[in-house]
Amino acid sequence: MRQAPPLVLIPGLMCDAGLFSALLPHLSRTRALFVADVAQDDTMSGMADRLLSQIGGEFDLLGFSMGGMVAHEVLRCAPGRVRRLALLDTNASADPPEAADWRQTCIERAQNGELMDIVSKELVPRYFDPKRPAPELEAHCIDCAEAIGAGVFVRQFAALGSRLDHHDTLRSFEGQALVLRGASDELCNMEAHLRMADALPNARYIEIEGAAHLSVLERPTAVTVALMDWLKD
Repeated sequence: MRQAPPLVLIPGLMCDAGLFSALLPHLSRTRALFVADVAQDDTMSGMADRLLSQIGGEFDLLGFSMGGMVAHEVLRCAPGRVRRLALLDTNASADPPEAADWRQTCIERAQNGELMDIVSKELVPRYFDPKRPAPELEAHCIDCAEAIGAGVFVRQFAALGSRLDHHDTLRSFEGQALVLRGASDELCNMEAHLRMADALPNARYIEIEGAAHLSVLERPTAVTVALMDWLKD
């Protein structure tokens, strides 16, 4: 029996392997797992190059939020190495020009000691449905950001500003693809996900009820079920 390729997971902004903690025990039953390091580089291409240098051969690829944007770049750079693709709560568009000033302001504020103010007031409130408060998960996100630190935030926020439009990249990928969105995710909205699903020749689109942007934390069981189905031969 042929061994399954490893599954590479790419976390989002100010997240680490802990983002996937509820998923890993299930996903690891059938294959080796590798969580990408997205803390060192300040461009999407740099993050993709680092990942590709650290793992050989073919692999299945899962990207969440910013990690999905890195996954697009990996696919552009090494399309022959990606066997399956899962894109969770993300989008494939270039960073809008109108976001440039805001990103630069946030970077400067983080460098001046205001990281936690940015995270708690400008970022985390956008991750969740205001009609469905999640104080424990909000606190978890804030704690993670504090532990990861301002240096990583600065690099990752710069990388987000460097991203390209990758819908053409997706059109050329013929492997099995999953596009998954928390049903209340407005940070990466339905239109963005449907556009990715339409671009991919072999995509399944799934919405997770009772979740917004952080579907992997809000509804880990439902996300795991969708991923296990995607990984079936």
